[in-house]
Amino acid sequence: MGMCHSFRSRIIGPHSSITYSGRTGANAGLDGEPGQQDNCSDLELRDQRRVEEKARIKAEIKRSRNIDKSLKAEKREYKQTHRLLLLGAGESGKSTIVKQMRILHVNGFNAE
Repeated sequence: MGMCHSFRSRIIGPHSSITYSGRTGANAGLDGEPGQQDNCSDLELRDQRRVEEKARIKAEIKRSRNIDKSLKAEKREYKQTHRLLLLGAGESGKSTIVKQMRILHVNGFNAE
């Protein structure tokens, strides 16, 4: 809706350059086709979001592959280890066996 001309000079001023074109909505008062700029900006925004989404998905896939590789390496390492359970009464020589294993296998033995 336009302003009444009797109030216009009191509110805006006597020499205002604002004119009412009769258009309403997002493109009111803009030159050119109505909605043309919105379509361009919508397409650009949509393309930008699509590119960002593709980049995000690509990064997630790369991260997932890295996690899978590390899990596979841990599984391979776990399968290659030999575990030994030492049972026995107190003072039966369990710790002596562990000490002997450390002496014999200096680099490849873990007491866990």
